[in-house]
Amino acid sequence: MTVGAGDPWLRATARVMAMFAWAWLALPAYASATAPQPTLHCALTYAGSTQHVQATPQPDAYSTPLVDVYGRFWFKPVVVGQGQHIEYIALSTYVDTDEGPLLVQQNKYHPPFAVAPTHLRKGQGKSPSSLTGQQFVYAGHLRREFQYHCTLQGYRPSPHAAQSFASSHRARPAANRIPAAGPTQRVSLVFAGDMALDDAAGDFIAKGGDPLAPFADWLDSADIRIANLECVVATEGNAEGKIYTFRAHPRVLPVLRRHLDAVTLANNHSGDFGRAAFAQMLGLLQEAGLQQVGGGRNLREAHTPLIIERHGLRIALLSYVEFMPRSFEADTDAAGVAWSEDEQVRYDIAQARSRYGADVVIPFMHWGWENELVANSRQRQLARTLIDAGADAVVGGHPHVTQDVETYRGKPIVYSVGNFIMKETDNDNQRRAWMLRLELDASGVRAWQTRAVDIGMDGLPHPADRPTPRWTRD
Repeated sequence: MTVGAGDPWLRATARVMAMFAWAWLALPAYASATAPQPTLHCALTYAGSTQHVQATPQPDAYSTPLVDVYGRFWFKPVVVGQGQHIEYIALSTYVDTDEGPLLVQQNKYHPPFAVAPTHLRKGQGKSPSSLTGQQFVYAGHLRREFQYHCTLQGYRPSPHAAQSFASSHRARPAANRIPAAGPTQRVSLVFAGDMALDDAAGDFIAKGGDPLAPFADWLDSADIRIANLECVVATEGNAEGKIYTFRAHPRVLPVLRRHLDAVTLANNHSGDFGRAAFAQMLGLLQEAGLQQVGGGRNLREAHTPLIIERHGLRIALLSYVEFMPRSFEADTDAAGVAWSEDEQVRYDIAQARSRYGADVVIPFMHWGWENELVANSRQRQLARTLIDAGADAVVGGHPHVTQDVETYRGKPIVYSVGNFIMKETDNDNQRRAWMLRLELDASGVRAWQTRAVDIGMDGLPHPADRPTPRWTRD
């Protein structure tokens, strides 16, 4: 029997075969889409009571809030990943202090996770999916112990998902990064140190003075001007229980806007008058047309880079603090500043490139100890971590004095530029500072130089005539 092309039986058979073929091809995608999301289960025990928390893969580390453990400890279970792929798991324990949560332990787990199959775990007293075993954390000043035990359930790694997630979320290593096609014209960025605009500086501005005017030549000649705002600018709020609290009147903002494009907010004085005052400052800065980085109305905003484009070059600026009190860190639903946690900062740098399309990434760090003229081991470790993650330069402040400078993998690290406008000084080193100028192109920092600053007893800055460090890779 001969079957023609228009035969109904042939057409029906072809349709059935096509349906089977489609179902067979779609099955893997369907199975992947319907596979349960892996879940981290943690049992938190304190004083004989246990509470349970869960965490699932999230694209970032700051979407997971701290868990209050009976008013004594805090616990943060972070699972960074997407779908079935897990980039890493971080379990952090904090103790409650007068200045907020203080990190005392952090354990990190990277795939492949050491989760033994069920048949190997029988009779060994552990859950088939145990990730941590029983962990014990003792807080000396509390004289209390906290315990936790976490299991990972429903984890089935997909090589394709892992490759996709890694390619979209990891920064290209700094040494191998291919410079973006960009302009031949350079972009200049000037950064000034800590500014407290209350007290004498505030009075000077109220009388029509301009404390930045002596540096107008350097500031006005730069494409991007930025400084660290070491105070809250607000009329609201009450002073926190600290030795020094700085609050400036909003009248200072037009003077800053005359010379600056942006300010960094991640420091230990932005929260001196509470969250309401900080939230008011965010609104005042926006009204004044002065951009900011390192602060926000929630945690995500605080970690969002400030993108400034000049001459076709996209520059991402980030700002972090790691000097107490941490109690003023932004939360998922509360205004505050960006706290420096190594994994989170690495992620933010990667996002600045992959999500925001930055050609150059520069984090400003509020770190170190006051009056130390040489950077400590923590600053050096963190600076290298940031450059390994893709930063083109690292600039620091907070010690109130200038510190040493160095290069790592061909990238400059200026550990501290010192003060800029600061009445509260108690030694000559605190009254000698730098302004920093970076020359940027699509390959990163091409050159930099510093300008000497002398700060009077009234806290106001003046140009100084003395040698300062400079560097070029031309």
